Amino acid sequence: MSLFDQLTTVAFAEESVRMGHYLPLYKAAIKGDWEAADKIINEEQDAVRARITFDSETALIVAVKMVGGKDFVEKLVEKMSSNDLAICDDRGRTALHRAAEFGNIEVAKLLVERNTDLPNMETHWKETPLFYAAERGDRKMVEWLMEVTGVDKLLWDERGFRILYQLTHSQLYGK
Repeated sequence: MSLFDQLTTVAFAEESVRMGHYLPLYKAAIKGDWEAADKIINEEQDAVRARITFDSETALIVAVKMVGGKDFVEKLVEKMSSNDLAICDDRGRTALHRAAEFGNIEVAKLLVERNTDLPNMETHWKETPLFYAAERGDRKMVEWLMEVTGVDKLLWDERGFRILYQLTHSQLYGK
């Protein structure tokens, strides 16, 4: 077995152990079970920042994808700093990117109230949350994100072209 294969095997094993450790938190985030999540977080303060999936998602990122998880997210956000809200997954997506992608506008507003930099954060491919809302075709989310996103991140350069393409593809033009 080559050194690369050995290192890959060790890294995968370590990640599997970490995922197993945080499996109860992952399940709580999916179910919106605040009691279970709160117990875990109280026992391990860093759990709010932990990457609990193989895609390096935090409990917050997992929770924002669940429709109807606003109460859970509100309680989780109370346990987090504003910087914690900017933790991204392995593709550079924050919880706001995922909320925009899944059309969870109530949660998106909650996140931006706590960290106004979130609408301007970009993935590894320079995509803002606005891009994800445009790709989804969510007019309400797009309009709100256009209000809170910095003008330099809206429609300039290639990023702006890709957003305009998504808006057109989703037929979100005009009023």
